[in-house]
Amino acid sequence: MAGEWIPIDCNLATKPEVLELVDETGEPQDAVIGRVVQLWLWAAMNSEDGTARMTVRRLARLIGGSDTFWAGVQRVGWLEVDEATGTVAIPGWERRFSSSAKARVQAAVRHAKDREVRRSCAQGEGADASDPGRSCAPELRGEEKRNSSSSTRVTWQEILKAWEASGLKPWKLERPPKQNAHLADDPDWCRDAMAAIERLPKCRFFKTPATMLQLFSPGFVDKVLAGSFDDAPGKQSGRDFADAPAPPRAFTGDVAEAFDRTRRKLAAAKEGT
Repeated sequence: MAGEWIPIDCNLATKPEVLELVDETGEPQDAVIGRVVQLWLWAAMNSEDGTARMTVRRLARLIGGSDTFWAGVQRVGWLEVDEATGTVAIPGWERRFSSSAKARVQAAVRHAKDREVRRSCAQGEGADASDPGRSCAPELRGEEKRNSSSSTRVTWQEILKAWEASGLKPWKLERPPKQNAHLADDPDWCRDAMAAIERLPKCRFFKTPATMLQLFSPGFVDKVLAGSFDDAPGKQSGRDFADAPAPPRAFTGDVAEAFDRTRRKLAAAKEGT
């Protein structure tokens, strides 16, 4: 279908899963990336939930790679194979590749572009330089028209109040952070920030509560609204695209024997002292 797409991380080439697959299979990095991306693209066109009828053998014929390669993809948590039902599944599909996930990405991009246009206009730069025909007052759509009145404008005090009620790390000042404080004067950013504050307590990537400085850092609100930090700890499936630590690596064969000999020598040396 024309126009089909999936979001892919810019740092895919350096993710631990890709580096592990390169080391363990001896395949070049571009081949590893190409195959896993082809897997995701195939799943996007042939599945609604990331699960489809397919065997590893047919997958290898379709995309390339050996059984050992795809076993490695399973081990790093990027593929689940059910031989009993003859299906394969992509862990984390709903959060990363589903229609709702893509809608969140598109919304974040649209909000960021609209804010940039309004910021340029506020600074007297005129129309959007990337689109000369676009007005500094872009036409509002449906719900935005109904919410654009001054009565719905979100203030810094409302953001601060919502932050205090959220249980996040307290902000002791009465003013926004000096860095990027101008965001507090941006109606669109403030509205998005309120939505982000509501989501933050449920985000899984924060071992400690998020801070107000993070909220005001460039792009942070957009990432929260795009679902980049969704799901509570312990609820992810597999390793889910490097969001969880890699499992301990098990040594086998000669490497295991060498490791065991080294461990015995160290233990003997310790007893001798």
